[in-house]
Amino acid sequence: EKCLSEEKTSEFRYQISGNFCVLVVHLFGEMNTQSMPQIARCMDEISAQEHVKFVVFNFSNVTQISGDAVQAFAQMQKQIRAKATLRV
Repeated sequence: EKCLSEEKTSEFRYQISGNFCVLVVHLFGEMNTQSMPQIARCMDEISAQEHVKFVVFNFSNVTQISGDAVQAFAQMQKQIRAKATLRV
């Protein structure tokens, strides 16, 4: 498994890893209003991967999810699914 990207902040971070057609996005910390920029960057990185067919999100290390973060994540899923070959 190759680590493609890792974004860190004091409260929230993500790590994207994967091989060929599957990306695994590991999420850590609190997903809230302050993490919106990182969530947007995560989406940009996922969208930039042309060979990917599946995206798996690992929430096991998320300690809190606010309503704003749920909306942002739902939007991310919608954008991923809008790409003909990408599935969440």
